[in-house]
Amino acid sequence: MEYYVIKHVATSTEDGDITIDFKIFDCYNSAKNYFDIKKENIITEYLTYVNERDDYAYTWESLKNDPYYEDSLYTDEEDIRQEKAYYPYFFCEFDDYGSDRIYISKEPVMKFES
Repeated sequence: MEYYVIKHVATSTEDGDITIDFKIFDCYNSAKNYFDIKKENIITEYLTYVNERDDYAYTWESLKNDPYYEDSLYTDEEDIRQEKAYYPYFFCEFDDYGSDRIYISKEPVMKFES
């Protein structure tokens, strides 16, 4: 049997903290729904940080397209190929804030026969 695992790795530049969070789902649709919600929360968090820091009203698109952030903001919202299936992947980083990486992987459940 296989499950879909959401992996979220977050780093904080300020205190060097790294957190890793896993969520396990029994179907792809549930995992994808959670992924989309988590991704939107991450985007909102980054926008809040940048807008408060810069006293400006960025949207996600305007921030991604602003050349000022070219070196400090990286996003990848394309599907990546993993074991004959496509799973979404999202990565975002600010040099002075931290980074978030979130993706879905398909994992087998380990079971020992007695």
